[in-house]
Amino acid sequence: MKLHFTIRDLLWLALVAALLPARFVVAEEIQPIDMKKTRESLANRLHSLQNLVIEYKMHEAFSPPPSLVAAVAAANNAAGRMTTAIDLLSEDHLCKFRYLDGRLWLEQHLTEESVKSLPGYEFKDEIHSFFDGGYEQYVLPIQGFKGMGTGIRSRQPKKLLTDPIDLGLGVRIDGDQKWVTSEELKNLPIEITSDGQVSIHKQADTSGRTHTWNFDPQNDYALKQYLVVRNGIAETTVFCRGFHNVGGLTLPNQIDIRRYALIDGQIMQVMQTSFEVTNYQLNSPDNTPESFYMTWPINTGVVDEITGKKHLVLTKPLQLDDVKVPEILDKQKSGDEGH
Repeated sequence: MKLHFTIRDLLWLALVAALLPARFVVAEEIQPIDMKKTRESLANRLHSLQNLVIEYKMHEAFSPPPSLVAAVAAANNAAGRMTTAIDLLSEDHLCKFRYLDGRLWLEQHLTEESVKSLPGYEFKDEIHSFFDGGYEQYVLPIQGFKGMGTGIRSRQPKKLLTDPIDLGLGVRIDGDQKWVTSEELKNLPIEITSDGQVSIHKQADTSGRTHTWNFDPQNDYALKQYLVVRNGIAETTVFCRGFHNVGGLTLPNQIDIRRYALIDGQIMQVMQTSFEVTNYQLNSPDNTPESFYMTWPINTGVVDEITGKKHLVLTKPLQLDDVKVPEILDKQKSGDEGH
């Protein structure tokens, strides 16, 4: 029996081969490892990243399928106005990511070149802060009403984490809001691949996704690749390169995240996010719990969903934790109930 392959078949096989972890290539070469030492090394690495600041450049490129672009255009034409927007252009941002014992700060600012090329409803400046007991957000559109920004404080996040740079550190499961804990790390299966990489697996969740992280024990357990597969199809790939030493840890200078989707029976790349790190800081004395409470700038309307109050910041910057922060409110409430 002869096998006939089309060019599409060969491209598909090449994609699968590139995305599959190396452990599937030569199974008989899998070597035993010191499981205890490996788990300790990974746990120490996770512990060392608990106070982290990263400054970086981010480039986002969107590749929506032509069928979706046509459908959106038809819907807007039928309505006689724009009812649905779809990203077609690339964007460049200057960013800062901060993490401290479960608190997370994500800050993004469009470059001047991107501001000139993007539509006015896009956010020029965007900050999200996730902390114990609450969430704060600030956004400023390119062409906002009278140049005003908007702020929100709430108990629950208004934005889900998608492509922050921390996916390139092997500390968070794609789609989750929080980092993996040392206890969770203990329970994840670990094995060694044919090329000597340490591979960690998380089996299929309710969404049908499996997660595989490949760490390099010869390079201080730096993450080299993270792969998310959903129902047998590669959905997300993360590749890291350009490693260097930061305070005893090996961290990547460049991280590439690609998103794929099954569209009209074909696997298509729909988004690519590239990160170029300009500065790492470990254990920064300025990365304090207090620094995760936002200071909203002048000319901002702030809605405090926790207290039900609204603030119009006109004369001086506003920081709501000058009064009471959510964590303090929770502790006081518990104390009052105990009396």
